[in-house]
Amino acid sequence: MNQRYTHRYFLFLFLLGIWMSLSIACGPPPAVCKVGGDCVNELTCDEGQCVTECSAGKTQCGQMCVDTQSDAKHCSACDAACKEGESCDKGSCKAFCEDGKSNCGGECVNTKSNAKHCGACGTSCKENEQCKEGTCSSSCGADELLCDGTCVNTQTSTEHCGRCGTSCHTGQSCTDGACACPSGTASCADACVDTKSSTSHCGACGKACASGESCENGRCVLKCSAGLQNCGGACVDTKSSEQHCGACGKACANGETCQAGKCTLVCGAGLSNCSGSCVSLQKDRSHCGGCGKACATNEVCVSGNCLLNCRVGTTNCGGKCVDTKSDKAHCGQCGKVCKTGEVCNQGSCVLQCASGTTNCSGSCVDVKSSTSHCGGCGKACASDEVCLSGACTFQCPTGLTDCSRTCVDTKSNTKHCGACGKTCHTGQSCSNGACVCPAGTTSCGGACVDTKSSDVHCGACGKACTGGTSCLSGTCQCPTGQTLCNGKCVNVKTDTTNCGGCGKVCGAGQSCQSGQCVCPTGQTLCGGKCVNTDTDNTHCGACGFVCSGGTSCTTGTCQCPTGQTLCGGQCVNTKTDKAHCGACGKVCGTGQSCQSGQCVCPTGQTLCGGKCVSLLTDKAHCGACGLVCSGTCQSGKCSTLVYEIAAGNEHVCAVVGQNIKCWGHNLNGQLGYGDKIDRSKPPTQNVSVGTFVSKVSAGRASSCAILANGQIKCWGFNNTGMLGYNDRMERTSPPSTSVAVGSTAKTLSVGSGHMCAVLSNDRIKCWGSNTYGELGYASAGILGYLQPPASYVTTGFSVQTVHTSSSYTCVLLTNGQSKCWGSGLAGKLGYGDTTTRKVPDSKYISLGTGLSVKQITQGSIHVCVLLNNNKVKCWGHNSSGQLGYGDTSQRLSPPSAFVDLGAGRTATYIAAGESHTCVILDNGQVKCWGKNASGELGYGDTTNRNKPASATVSIGTGRRAIQLSLGVGFTCALLDNHEVKCWGNNQYGQLGYGDKTNRTKPATSVISF
Repeated sequence: MNQRYTHRYFLFLFLLGIWMSLSIACGPPPAVCKVGGDCVNELTCDEGQCVTECSAGKTQCGQMCVDTQSDAKHCSACDAACKEGESCDKGSCKAFCEDGKSNCGGECVNTKSNAKHCGACGTSCKENEQCKEGTCSSSCGADELLCDGTCVNTQTSTEHCGRCGTSCHTGQSCTDGACACPSGTASCADACVDTKSSTSHCGACGKACASGESCENGRCVLKCSAGLQNCGGACVDTKSSEQHCGACGKACANGETCQAGKCTLVCGAGLSNCSGSCVSLQKDRSHCGGCGKACATNEVCVSGNCLLNCRVGTTNCGGKCVDTKSDKAHCGQCGKVCKTGEVCNQGSCVLQCASGTTNCSGSCVDVKSSTSHCGGCGKACASDEVCLSGACTFQCPTGLTDCSRTCVDTKSNTKHCGACGKTCHTGQSCSNGACVCPAGTTSCGGACVDTKSSDVHCGACGKACTGGTSCLSGTCQCPTGQTLCNGKCVNVKTDTTNCGGCGKVCGAGQSCQSGQCVCPTGQTLCGGKCVNTDTDNTHCGACGFVCSGGTSCTTGTCQCPTGQTLCGGQCVNTKTDKAHCGACGKVCGTGQSCQSGQCVCPTGQTLCGGKCVSLLTDKAHCGACGLVCSGTCQSGKCSTLVYEIAAGNEHVCAVVGQNIKCWGHNLNGQLGYGDKIDRSKPPTQNVSVGTFVSKVSAGRASSCAILANGQIKCWGFNNTGMLGYNDRMERTSPPSTSVAVGSTAKTLSVGSGHMCAVLSNDRIKCWGSNTYGELGYASAGILGYLQPPASYVTTGFSVQTVHTSSSYTCVLLTNGQSKCWGSGLAGKLGYGDTTTRKVPDSKYISLGTGLSVKQITQGSIHVCVLLNNNKVKCWGHNSSGQLGYGDTSQRLSPPSAFVDLGAGRTATYIAAGESHTCVILDNGQVKCWGKNASGELGYGDTTNRNKPASATVSIGTGRRAIQLSLGVGFTCALLDNHEVKCWGNNQYGQLGYGDKTNRTKPATSVISF
């Protein structure tokens, strides 16, 4: 049998009438104790032993038995502590007096000089007498008063300024009987302070600046680091902040980023920012080749150049539309000029000869007389021949002509009339070398005809009337109402090629009406063509205005197809376009796609710093954007960062990455390293649980982990069977087997002698000690269960979280209500009484109309809840002010009032220790109240506080807390950078800094993992 325990345990069992087997009867009785928190099952610590009731002459104060007649912390009553320097004598606090002084009415005085106790206690000197060597003597001088038996000048004495007993505080001087601070300072809280620079009294006494602020000229201002500026109470970089770009309050528009203090529109590829719009400098007519460079009305933008919009068949040459087929200055191509004497014919420069001459190899010659080109270019006559009328002939006698080597008189020869071979036709005669017809006729085509009436030879031979004309008086004339245009009789009032006059051609689509070219109704002539400017993509709204970028002309404006938006001159679908996702110019980050107008990363990735990354593996963004991991990032957990902390009575465990480390007190092997050696800082090795972990919980002297597979392993103290392995054997390391809960666990809570788990079906099982019905099973005896039972606790509704402490259990249900059962000491169950409940009550704890619970936490004998309005209520034991209502009165149920967290402040997290409580405020800062014997409240002192202080605990500049866990006399905080700070009692190194020195406030350094 373990000799550490006393036989009182057997008496306790006997009085309860419990028959136990020999193995159980020989089990360990209550343990030894140092403080009340060491005892379980409502036992009390009395002279190092856990007992059921205090011995004669002692009173139970919390979980300690004390003598209120002599205990300085509980003098005459629980928590009635004597002042520093006092002792408790027969239930009264009395001062210890140093040598040479006597205790007179509880005050230490020198009877040799004190006028009220001169020579002996109670012997007073008369007015204006002083006490010298225990004897009252003559009065003081004219400028002095007798104060406490001493003559002093009340005009200058800082201890008796103006009158006896009025003392000036530190820093003040007494002038003319008045206490005054030096110039430029004010008296605040018994000290002279400069209200222009004091952070505790900035601008006025008691006006304290918040953490991270400094006092400048009497105003609290945020103290920003170099390169940052205070904007609305936040330190921002105005060179890159989109809400404060260049100056506080100067926000960038949607789609803009802040670069070097200026809001800059971020345009997609191929687009430029022109006056706040993303445009294409290659196509945009208003910004052609550069911002603000607009093209003329009749110009279009092509490859960044404004070009004239010429009609079909013409070319833009130097800003002028020309026909390169006929233009001498641009013959065949722009700038090709024909030489003098040349003309442009079908795009080629050719020589233009005078009438009667022919261009032969670049020279104009008369082929009728040229011997080199006789009758045609290149036809040369023989040397004995001459060229006559284009023929090479030999020379006949004067008056005769060589005709086939026959000399004839061409003036009269009808076969060679006027020329060789020119035969006059029948009826003609040759007269003076000409075939002549009879008078009134003309020889035409081998016949003598009347040219005044011949349609074939009208007015002259070969001049045939065409195009519908007939010969009248030798002239080809059109019928009445028609005009001869280009050899054809037409009606110039209706002909589209000669409308209103010959050669006046109507444009494509026009008709000729009354000699005017007109377009159909609703159309406009643009570039020689009738178009509908409401729908024509090349003339939208006006001639020459071309729709581009995928737009089409609708009602005279260039519009994108349904579902698309014009961004930078190009139609895009802002629901899918990565360069314009949701709005023009909104560019998706690297790896993102645009879905339904939102930039999204691939499944399993998150946008961090403009790039899609996996928070599960990325070391620069491990678990969250910007959370840098110096170790290994696996499943979103960094191997060197902390994700959960759990404080027991005197030890702490933490989930580091996906492993567990524990430190502090190890009397029962609760650290899990296979020994009972205390550790004052986290070891390098992890607790060996066989796999990764997801959650950790720590109790009085036991620890448990929920593994990644939902199984449970526990180790440490096990006298009550609370580890769940069907025995009472202590374990100094996690066993190879898991606790048999019959399912997987979601959450777990380790108490002083029992524990409970919420399983995958949102129901709970509890095991361990059941002295006060804390397990919640009607069938369970006071010894409880050594392993999880088959049945569930009947809570009446599914469970969200479960919480265990000393001999009682509370649950937060999924409907936002809560229930507690077990010991009803001090009303901690919250039902308005101190009745013990061995099963969950049918009723919920009454919180007030419309209120529900977001989080519940338990101290040793008190309970606090965070409500749906983010306010706090507490009830139960209150000897140290742990309820936070400004007093030490216990409350048997939730009061109507909320705990005052400060003006405008609400809570996001709450945690309770043995006799103190802490919250995380909505700004991420921490406040604590209650017992402060070891500085566990974190304010740099050991003064209890019965309500939240106005100041917050200094957890570090710029840092926010995300979780709290409280033990017996100490507090730990998990910060937003996943590092940990602890403060308060450090008897066993539970603060984790490698020493055993108490800390009354958070250290500047964090715990090293």
